[in-house]
Amino acid sequence: MNILVLSSYNDAWNSVRPEAEIFIALAKAGHNVTILTQEDAAYVQRFKANDITVIDHYPKRKICLKTIKYLRALFAKQPIDIVYAMNSRTIANAAFACIGFDSIKLVTYRGTVGGVYRLDPSAYLTHLHPRVDGIACVSNAVEKDLKTRVWRIKDKVTTVYKGHDIAWYQTKPACRERLHIPEDAFCVICIANARPSKGVAYLLESAKQLRG
Repeated sequence: MNILVLSSYNDAWNSVRPEAEIFIALAKAGHNVTILTQEDAAYVQRFKANDITVIDHYPKRKICLKTIKYLRALFAKQPIDIVYAMNSRTIANAAFACIGFDSIKLVTYRGTVGGVYRLDPSAYLTHLHPRVDGIACVSNAVEKDLKTRVWRIKDKVTTVYKGHDIAWYQTKPACRERLHIPEDAFCVICIANARPSKGVAYLLESAKQLRG
């Protein structure tokens, strides 16, 4: 298959790696993968090393006429089977660009519960856009929530877990003494973007029950 990916990889290596490695795996499986992203992103060299074509193009805004025009020209000159749009900015531009190209399947990604509402006009620029053919959710909870929001593609909303390779995390443990943590202490670590939807406040509240 000819796969086009629109996403931003201009972030910390560990943050983008699970998503990026999905498309590297697809390339290794024999699919023709092209990625539109920032050329200066740290992961670009790894993409290229795995025979992925990288195009230095990323939309400047949620509705970027330059990007929509660029994508439509790209669709017209080379065969594309699937477009993966991985965030709200790329989803909106990909959705409008795909109008009229019925052979292309547009798949979006959703990584959090909530935030998509039928009465919110902006939702129809992304996941509720009528041009969207399917939605890949990061977890069953996201899938369950999103199926209550979409109108017509409930059977095409599904969970696709991001894979993690244990080898990525084989690093030297942090020094507990430097962190003022006793060697025999039971440790819980949470790594997440500091957003309300991540539920860190609930984790901290529930941790009170671990005392004693």
